[in-house]
Amino acid sequence: MSLKTVITGFLLGSLVGISCGFLISLNLRIKRAFLPIANFLRGLPSVAKVPLFIAIFGIGSITRIATVTVAVFFVVLLSTIEGFGNPSIGNLELIKIWKLKRLHKAFFI
Repeated sequence: MSLKTVITGFLLGSLVGISCGFLISLNLRIKRAFLPIANFLRGLPSVAKVPLFIAIFGIGSITRIATVTVAVFFVVLLSTIEGFGNPSIGNLELIKIWKLKRLHKAFFI
């Protein structure tokens, strides 16, 4: 049961973190507004978040899954924003060569 909880929380947190991180990294204004908030929330210990999850979800497996999901979400989110926000020179040159205008515009803001 514990392994199922961890895997479910990890998959949910990773999926949502990668999706949100990619979308946030495409808009510089959203990135600047959201990064301080995300860094603050990531820094809060999971033990401090558990009472909030218990109040929302009650006591049970959903609370444990939510705790794992949130812990994974912020790590993956911030890593994804950093990864997409600071592409390598080689990747930027490939974007120019392949004429991917939207990506080129997003990375050169």
